[in-house]
Amino acid sequence: QLKRHAPRTHIVLEDLSCVFNRPCILDCKMGTRHYDSEASEEKRLRQTQKCLHSTSAELGFRFSGMQWYRLDVESYNFHDKYHGRSLKSSDVASELRCFFHNGVVLRRDAVAAVRVRLQELVERMRTQRYFKFYSSSLLILYEGDADRVEPSAPLVDMRVIDFAHTQLSGGEEDEGYTKGLESLAALLDSL
Repeated sequence: QLKRHAPRTHIVLEDLSCVFNRPCILDCKMGTRHYDSEASEEKRLRQTQKCLHSTSAELGFRFSGMQWYRLDVESYNFHDKYHGRSLKSSDVASELRCFFHNGVVLRRDAVAAVRVRLQELVERMRTQRYFKFYSSSLLILYEGDADRVEPSAPLVDMRVIDFAHTQLSGGEEDEGYTKGLESLAALLDSL
């Protein structure tokens, strides 16, 4: 005899980096607003200030952390969220170039693969009118060791993560998130 239990809430975690030999990971805080409608006035002010004093207001995203593999020295470089907050909009293209450069060559194969995935997301976000993704992130991963890319293994992965402050949009586009995606796409095109 089966026992019936009340439904439970579950959190499912996935290690997105486990399919990569040398995972390169970029976390982008997306959008121009990083608080939901239930945030206190203090939190609204704090998040607004972070947005205004980082690349979030102008570009619609900021770097929240990254690691990339340097083939020339066989080690990783790391930048944390504080480094990302300190960047000016004029610094972002060179920072993105660093992320996709393995110390020997610019990984144009990874840039192109991410750009394709990003365009698909841009098109979805321009048309979806269900949610506003406040304070969520775009996680970009690619294989850092170009010599070890297996035909069956993915070269890149990209996921929207951190949905804690996502809210119903009331039929409106999430313009801040879309702005971030479009800015990131333009920067990838410039590499």
